[in-house]
Amino acid sequence: MKKVILIVVPLLLLIGGGVFGAAKMGFLKIPGITPVKKKGANLYGAQKLYGEAKDPKVAVKTKEAPKPKPKPKSKPKSEPKPEFIRDENVGAEAIAELWNEMPADKLMAMVKDWENDNLARVFRFMDAGQSTKILASLDPKRASSIVKIMQAQASQVPNPELKK
Repeated sequence: MKKVILIVVPLLLLIGGGVFGAAKMGFLKIPGITPVKKKGANLYGAQKLYGEAKDPKVAVKTKEAPKPKPKPKSKPKSEPKPEFIRDENVGAEAIAELWNEMPADKLMAMVKDWENDNLARVFRFMDAGQSTKILASLDPKRASSIVKIMQAQASQVPNPELKK
């Protein structure tokens, strides 16, 4: 076992050292180890360091192609976003259509947790026979409260001055 360790450890060190040396010399490209290549020398063999100015006599003039002017981007005309108005009566009408087709005993189980205001709004749009069946099966105090709310909701009319 000791012989294996004595052979394997130096072999790994030798291979690792060879890889590191090759990376340092630039033969292998390993980020962080391989040095950055120096830029080539200028025309006279000396490099310009620290941003020294170029010799204006030696500078080669090249014509640069004129850059095409970027076309102005036309801003897409944003369409006005539609503003939605919440109309609770429209929703109540839709529910009333569904509830008119349901049996009263099934509706009783559904409406027991509803708030009185919402229930009154839906009852206003239901068939009178169906809504009276449900109101009759409710607790008398709750039914009275719902009917009063229905009366208050039905007596609200739009202000004609606001329609201008």
